[in-house]
Amino acid sequence: MPRLIAALAAILFSAGALADVPKLANPRDVFPEGVPAYKSESTNYVFSMRLAPSGKRILYSRPVKNAEVGDRTPGRYELVLRELAGGKETVLPVGPILGGRRYQPIRFDPFDSTGARILLPSVTYEARKRAGRTETVISSAKWLIYDVAAAKVRSTSLSEKNLRPTKFAPGGNALLFTTTGESNRFATKVLSLEDPNAEPKPLSVEGRLQSVCPAGNVAVIHVPRPLPSSTRAEMNEQDSRRPDRLVLYDLKANKELVRLPSHSSRNSSLGFRETQWTADGRYLYYRDVEEVPYFRQPELGQQMTQVVTRVWDRQAGKLVGQIYHAEPVGPGPGPSLMVLSKWMWPDNGGFLLHDLATGSEFPLGGNGEYLIHAHAGKVLYAQKSGDSGFEKILVADLVMPKPEDSASPAGAPNPAR
Repeated sequence: MPRLIAALAAILFSAGALADVPKLANPRDVFPEGVPAYKSESTNYVFSMRLAPSGKRILYSRPVKNAEVGDRTPGRYELVLRELAGGKETVLPVGPILGGRRYQPIRFDPFDSTGARILLPSVTYEARKRAGRTETVISSAKWLIYDVAAAKVRSTSLSEKNLRPTKFAPGGNALLFTTTGESNRFATKVLSLEDPNAEPKPLSVEGRLQSVCPAGNVAVIHVPRPLPSSTRAEMNEQDSRRPDRLVLYDLKANKELVRLPSHSSRNSSLGFRETQWTADGRYLYYRDVEEVPYFRQPELGQQMTQVVTRVWDRQAGKLVGQIYHAEPVGPGPGPSLMVLSKWMWPDNGGFLLHDLATGSEFPLGGNGEYLIHAHAGKVLYAQKSGDSGFEKILVADLVMPKPEDSASPAGAPNPAR
């Protein structure tokens, strides 16, 4: 009998403890009328839609409706802003986006810090003949600012053919954008929105804009390994050996602060996803890869790698954490919290919350649930039902334990590795 009582007490204690862990609450179906064709089979769920910083809207792309056949067909896509409460949709007035470029305005956050404005490309195309076939190419791209409340667009003086990441600078009074210069080298520049005659000012680092810190005049720049120029001029020996890297950049002082630790050679994934900052702008989470030491086939030139998220403390100036088999997708509702998607093979979904303050990981989504984005205490994810392929897009509130419960053991978190 005493053993039975002890076992029951343990079960009750465990159930109580589980109530004091971070969890998803109040999941709502974002598209009760049916999920639109928002992604392709080859596209990962992550960043296929975007939550606004306010947590009230999502931005996504879908095929343009063909009036002649009364259906939506792939090839031409429109950007849609959808209210989470009520489902009202607004097709943004920027014209259709073609083919594989449909995700470019969404993959890197186009909202300002409050979600009141969205930075969007208005693209025109032309047909060109090349190698005996006709292909569609961008002839011009004008960047516009969409005012969400007024439902109006404002023109900017920025016009770039290449849809590279473009963002609002800290404070929202300037734009940060990347161009391709001589020898295929990237240049990131700053353009004032207050002076219509202002000329873009280049940063002193050659690279692509990655993300902007929500606190302070700091940006992350992806400096890729140089590519050969269009004239096929050879790179110098130093450039040819240099790997991709991420750097923290001081926008006010116009200088590089630090190169972030990353994989020494096979790290092209540094520019693949947008790096993510915690809500207070202190910690930067970025996706990297690492060699798996026990799997190598040098005779085939193969080395298996694994995904690892690294965490940089901007205040302390050092690496403070690593989370294996996961990548960052959006900040949690606290200064040291980040929501990450699991990255395992075979891919069966799942996502988690990482608390840097305690070094704990808390599961949020399981198999068949795929993280899309997280922001403002909300989590956006897809839920698939078995082999049927039936899918729903859900948004849920990320609820944290009450402060008086935070000192108690929070279930059974996994320590950060």
